[in-house]
Amino acid sequence: MRAVGGVFAGVIAGAVAMVCVALAGGLLFPSAARVDGFDTQAALAVFPSLPTGAKIAVIASWFSASLVGGMVAKKIAGGGWAAWTVTGVYVVYVLLTVNILPMPAWLQAMAVAAPLFGGLIANHLVADRRPFAEAAGDADI
Repeated sequence: MRAVGGVFAGVIAGAVAMVCVALAGGLLFPSAARVDGFDTQAALAVFPSLPTGAKIAVIASWFSASLVGGMVAKKIAGGGWAAWTVTGVYVVYVLLTVNILPMPAWLQAMAVAAPLFGGLIANHLVADRRPFAEAAGDADI
């Protein structure tokens, strides 16, 4: 149960981080175009005209989602597989988004690499937890 909770908490924490970084990017690199958030076609039409900084902020938001989500999941669940599971969720999300948004090739490559890199860093920043009994069993041999 702890494992499922860790992955769930990681996905939620990653989503919060992603939204925060994306909003910060929107404030730092505002677009001149104003689009109704409920008009999908208009939002897709505006994406190519966004400043490069805003596009990079989107990539940074995907990186941060995988980084924060992976760290939370690994901390709670105790294993690296939890961080990679959360990373996998965000990689699938990014692949779906790359197929929807009109992005240049360099941005597509960064989009796929960003969550993978975030997951790799998250997996290395948080130590694996080994149960006490397993660690004590090594000393008996």
